[in-house]
Amino acid sequence: MDSIFSIIILLVVASIASSIFKGVKNSKGNPFSKFMEKDKVQEFDEDGNPVFKSRKPNIKKFPVKTVLLVVVALLIFAAVNGSFYTLDQSEQALVFRFGAHNKTVSTSGLNFKIPFIDRVEFVNTEEVKRIEYGFRSEFSGNSAPAEFSNQYYSDVMSEKVMLTSDENLVEVEVIVQYKVIDPEAYLLNVNDPRETLELAAYSRIRRVVANHNLDNILTLNKAVMQQEMMEDIQEIANKYGLGVLIVTVQLQDVDPPEAVAAAFTDVASAREDKEKYINEANQYFNKVIPEARAQKEMLLNEAEAYKTVRINEASGDVARFVQILEKYQEATSITRTRMYLEAMQEILPGMDIYIVDGENITMLPVKGATITNSEAVAGATANQ
Repeated sequence: MDSIFSIIILLVVASIASSIFKGVKNSKGNPFSKFMEKDKVQEFDEDGNPVFKSRKPNIKKFPVKTVLLVVVALLIFAAVNGSFYTLDQSEQALVFRFGAHNKTVSTSGLNFKIPFIDRVEFVNTEEVKRIEYGFRSEFSGNSAPAEFSNQYYSDVMSEKVMLTSDENLVEVEVIVQYKVIDPEAYLLNVNDPRETLELAAYSRIRRVVANHNLDNILTLNKAVMQQEMMEDIQEIANKYGLGVLIVTVQLQDVDPPEAVAAAFTDVASAREDKEKYINEANQYFNKVIPEARAQKEMLLNEAEAYKTVRINEASGDVARFVQILEKYQEATSITRTRMYLEAMQEILPGMDIYIVDGENITMLPVKGATITNSEAVAGATANQ
């Protein structure tokens, strides 16, 4: 749109220059030449020598019409140029009429405003902006302005050094990313919304750091601190009515002061070794304890099975003994004889049997016995 209006103004200037050139060519002269003519007046000095002085331009010959024509053309151009503005899809426009907020436009494309009366402020509601604390990103010669590189930055020590809860110093670098969600609140509630957000966020970052001790800041609570910072900054932004949404808070670098950095490095290494040994012990624990528990369960199951078998066997023996006792009480003699015979039936098949007649040492083997020595005979005789 601006290029079109630039072409229009060039055409107006070209037409004026063309009219001047044509006037000179047609012997009518340049309209400014008569005004710029300076008649010379002859005078004489004290010695009688002629002196020529230039007279001032003749105001009556000034080309008022030509100048008015140019001024009117420029005013028309400015009015036309100031009547339209282009709104991008990611933007919203706040229209101020005589300095007061009149309306907010979110329709993208070409929009109209009253020239010389309305003023338009554009707010990008999709762009994620960032604020840096403790350092500033710098641009290389070949990079675009919107591109940041970790290779090019400079420290800001006045922002970087902070105090912890245990009264130690720590160097902290933080990036806060936000975007505008309420353009009216962003532009109307405070005079300088970005600077206000920068100061408010910086105070909350220092407060969060001051609530943690140095060990936690350097090792354990980075994610917790980032969440606390984001919640606190969003809270104070809402309190001031800035109309922004805090997208994320990133702790870039958290380092001890350079004078004690080596000692803290040793402490961090020792803490890492501690964590490593704890993890190894937990691994061993997780391996051995389940095996011991499995072995315990197996032994308990075997004991329960043995217990059940022994109880069942004992119950069966008791039941059988009760049955025998009942039979024994009914027929004592017969039962005793039967029990004796059953016992012998179990014992005798595995023994060598010899029959000895009185004091005669002659031995009669039963079932093919072949022992004939005197020790066997004597033993049989002694046990008779």
